[in-house]
Amino acid sequence: QPQAVSMGSKEIVDNKCVLEGILNFTGQWYGFLFSNISLKQGGGFKFRFSYPYRMQVQNVILYTEQDKAKLREEQTCWQREGIIPAGHVADQIIDLSFRSSWNGCVSKNTSQGLTLVCQGERRYEKPRTVYVAVSNCRSKKGLRLNFRLEITGYNGNELCSSAPRPPAPS
Repeated sequence: QPQAVSMGSKEIVDNKCVLEGILNFTGQWYGFLFSNISLKQGGGFKFRFSYPYRMQVQNVILYTEQDKAKLREEQTCWQREGIIPAGHVADQIIDLSFRSSWNGCVSKNTSQGLTLVCQGERRYEKPRTVYVAVSNCRSKKGLRLNFRLEITGYNGNELCSSAPRPPAPS
């Protein structure tokens, strides 16, 4: 049951579409954070995900259009993750665990206790449409995920092209 899904902000800064906010749920959760991010050749995004260590978020999944077509309502959380072919896991699943140093995950002490922060980027040599999902199939404690994506090389994407632009300097 959702407690809150907060899209904190969405704006265009220096030709980057910046999307950030917080997901906050009380139980297991699987769902799309963003759909249909259309990227040009060389496009991609920088990411920063953080959450209280005790919440143990599991994965961010980057589905392609072909992957998304295989998703079905009746599939379990684990089956939805299993759609990603083994050879593409490193490219399409961002593991958000303390073991995931290759996704830039480190533990930090903050005013809210131990926090796991994961940051990195994905770039694509060919044009691609990405569907960003979050999965915490294992959790019994819920989900609290702070997210920030800086998308570059997007292709007239409704998600980004409709983002508010900051006021021009005077």
